[in-house]
Amino acid sequence: MWPKTNNCFLSNISMEKKKTFAFISYSRSDRAVAIDLHKRIEKYAYPKEWVAEANYPYDDKFVRSIFLDLTDLSVQARDFTEEIRERLTESRYLIVICTQHSAKSEFVQREINYFLSTHDNNADLICAVYVDKIFNGMHPVIDEIVASRNCPIYVTGEGDAGHTGRKYCFNHILEFLLKVEFAKLYNRYEEYKRKKLRRRMVMMALVLAFLFGLMAWGLIAETRRASIEHARVRFERGIFPYALVVGYVQNFLSPTMKALNDSLSEPQAHMFVYMPSDSTDLVDTTRINKYTQYLQRHYSFEGYSTEHIAIPNRFRGASITRLHFTDSDVPIYKDDARTIVAFKYVIDYKLSPRNPVRIRLENPQNFYTSLYTDSFIVYTRQLLPEYDSQLHFVKDTTEFGHILDSLHVTRAF
Repeated sequence: MWPKTNNCFLSNISMEKKKTFAFISYSRSDRAVAIDLHKRIEKYAYPKEWVAEANYPYDDKFVRSIFLDLTDLSVQARDFTEEIRERLTESRYLIVICTQHSAKSEFVQREINYFLSTHDNNADLICAVYVDKIFNGMHPVIDEIVASRNCPIYVTGEGDAGHTGRKYCFNHILEFLLKVEFAKLYNRYEEYKRKKLRRRMVMMALVLAFLFGLMAWGLIAETRRASIEHARVRFERGIFPYALVVGYVQNFLSPTMKALNDSLSEPQAHMFVYMPSDSTDLVDTTRINKYTQYLQRHYSFEGYSTEHIAIPNRFRGASITRLHFTDSDVPIYKDDARTIVAFKYVIDYKLSPRNPVRIRLENPQNFYTSLYTDSFIVYTRQLLPEYDSQLHFVKDTTEFGHILDSLHVTRAF
C-alpha cells in the first residue's frame, strides 16, 4: 500500500516529530471526510481557560497534532506498519471514521485492535464518528461504544442541513478531545458568528451613512438639507427594516409558525413578539423584564418553558418559549425578536460624531426606534398574511393585556 523508498540518503535525515494527540483511522473510500476533519481540528484554536491542564493538546494554541497517514507519514526508509504502530502507541486518542467501507477495512480493524492493546483496552479513549448514520457491525468495541454513549455523526449533505450537521459533529469531537461541555463550545462558535454579523451590520450602516453623507455634503441651503434628510429617512424606513424582516421571517418566524401549526390541533397557537416602544427597550433584558413583570402582576402567570419544534428539511429545529397560565389551555408563545439589536447599532452610528449629517430632532433615539419598529411590524405582516390572527406584535403592556384578555387568559385576583 505504501511502497518503501530506496533513496539511501533519506535514512540519515533526522526529522523532528511532534507528539500525536489523536490518530484518525479511516478507509481510503472515506478520505474526503478524513481530510476535512483533520483540517478542521488542527485549525481550531481551543479556549485554554476552559480546558483542564491534564487535557491540554500538545500545542499551546491549536488542537494538534492530529495524525492522518495521508499527510503525516514521514518520508523515510521505514516500513509502513512500523510507523503506524508507533503513532498508534503514542497517540492519546483514536478517532475512527465509521462507514460500511471502514467496517470491511482490514487496516482499520487492525488499527483499532492495536490501539486498544497499547492503551489497556480503554474504549473511553476512542471517538467513533459515523458518516450520515449509525449502524451495527463496525467493530465489537465500537458497537459497545455506540450502545453506551452518543457518537458524533458527520453529515455529508449539501445546504444548511449538511453545514449544520458537520458543525455539530465537529463540536462533539472537540467535546470528546478537550473534555469541555458541548454547549460551551457551540455557544462560543455562535458568539463568533454574532460578532461577525455585528461587524458586517456596522459596516453596512457605515456604507449607508457614507452614501447619505455624500448626498448631504453638497447641499448648503437648509431647505435642501431638510429635503435630503427626509429622503434618507424614507429610504431607511423601506430598506433597512425590510432587510432585517426578510432574514427574520425566512430563517425563523415562517418555518416556526408552520411547524407549530402542523404539530398542534385545536386550539390555535398564538405567538407574541416583544417589540421596543422606545430606545430603552432596545436592550433585550429590559424589554423582556418589562413584559414578564407585567404578566406576574396582572395575570395568573406560572412562568416560561422552552419547547423544541422540529422543522422539516432542517437538521436543527427551533427552540421557542411558551407562556403558562392557570386555567388556560390556549397555547401561547413569545419571541424576543433579538434581531432588532441592529436598530441600536444603526441609531448609535447616526447620532455619533462620525456621522457627517446632523440630525435635528428633539429625541432622535426614540424617534428612530419607533420608526424602525413600525416598519418592521408592517413588513412582517405583509410577508406572513396567513398568520395574521396568530401573530401579535406588542409594543407596550397595555396592548399586551388587551390581547391576552381577548384570549380569555385568567387575570390575577
